[in-house]
Parts: sequence; structure tokens; C-alpha cells
Amino acid sequence: MQFQQEKHQQANSTAQDQKIALPRALAATGTGSRRACEELIREGRVKVNGSLGIIGMYVNASAVLEVDGKKVGVEKKRTILLYKPIGVVTSVIDPHNTTVTSLVPVSERVYPAGRLDKDASGVVILTNDGLLSNKIMHPSQGVSKTYAVTLTRPLLQFHVSKLRRGVFVDGEKVLVTNLWWDGREVRVTLHEGRKHIVKRLFRKLGFTVLGLTRTNIGRLGLGELKPGEWKDLTQREINLLENSKSQLTTTRIRGI
Repeated sequence: MQFQQEKHQQANSTAQDQKIALPRALAATGTGSRRACEELIREGRVKVNGSLGIIGMYVNASAVLEVDGKKVGVEKKRTILLYKPIGVVTSVIDPHNTTVTSLVPVSERVYPAGRLDKDASGVVILTNDGLLSNKIMHPSQGVSKTYAVTLTRPLLQFHVSKLRRGVFVDGEKVLVTNLWWDGREVRVTLHEGRKHIVKRLFRKLGFTVLGLTRTNIGRLGLGELKPGEWKDLTQREINLLENSKSQLTTTRIRGI
């Protein structure tokens, strides 16, 4: 029962990270100021996905908003790959930190599809396509995430064997589908995105993570991007996100 509650709370936290308050979402469409949008909501003139909108409601990028029966905020789908620098948070708004959305000044309301730790760098996908965002984030979709990890001490065959069998973190098994390592330098592929999951995984084995970079989401990598840079994804690249399942292999690489 406790495990189910923790899992439910984690799911809610992830969903909350991807949503913004209804008045702000409505204001972003050009309907009016946030205060004016709040009045529209109180007057019962706003619907969200066909249902009456209320103050306190949060919506995501795929929500269909209507005012007086007319759709607003219909946007062209846009998906962006950002090389998130260290020190930037994967949030839409944060009064104390630089956010990933502030690094991508586009007119569309794009949102980060999943999280990446503040002290980590690497691939972050931002999109206003709710279905694509769900495919990237939900473990059942099988979209892989690959990380380059620097540990405090060398990884040994003993630890590799444990990773192959799966390591339980907070009552749920974490499965590693690909693993490359040379001493303290490790590349690991997972199919989930629980908070701090890479750090927590290696902590269970007695390691501390000194450096963490997400090199790939699915088959898409950083390419020639530098920290803080971003690019629009082509339809071909978006399709690659849907074909990213990998099989377990374990290879020792020297001279990384």
C-alpha cells in the first residue's frame, strides 16, 4: 500500500511539472490579461477539453481551450531538442532559477517532456504535442534515456552483474537495457524517468555520482549542439523517438 501511494505521488508530481494554471494558459493565447482571463473563467465562459473550466485548474500543452464556444490557442505542433546546461531547471516557471523554457524563446507554448536534475546536463525535449510528451515520459512506451555517468570509484564486474539482474529503488525494480563502462566512466540506458533515478540507482550500489549528462533520448542525441543551444526536430527525428527500444547488452570499453 505504501509503495502504491509513493508511486501515485510521483506520477502526480511529474504531471504537475508539465502543467500551468488555466488563467495563465488562457492569457498566453492572447485572449486577454491574466486577470481578465480569471474573470472569464469565473463567469463560466471557458471550457477545457469540453468541460467547464474553474479557477485552480491546471492544464497541459495539449488541452483544448474554448471561450464562448470558440477554440483559442490552437498552435502548430513544435518539438525542440535542447542541450540543457548544468544549473538550469526543467520547469516552466521558477522565480529563483533559470528554466529550460527561458532558453527557448519561441512563440509556441512548449513544455519539457520529463525532468533532468538541475546539476545534470544533456538532452531535454520541449514540445506542445501532448501525445508525444506522454510517449517520451511514460515507461510503458519504452522510450530509452541514455546517460554518461562519472562515479567516485571504478565499477566492477560484481556491480555490473547486479545491474543486469535489476536493482530495486523504493520498491520498484530498475532495469538497465544497455551498459558500457571503463573504470569510473559509465554509460547506462534506462526506460524510466523517476526523480534522481540515476543517482539513486548507483547509490544503492554504494556509489556517488560526480557527473551526469543525458546523451540520448531514444535514438536522438546532442549532435554538435553546445550547452544552451537547441534545434527544432524534423518529422523524421520525431518518428525516431517512437522506435527506441533496446535489448540488454553489456560491453567493457577501454580508452573512453
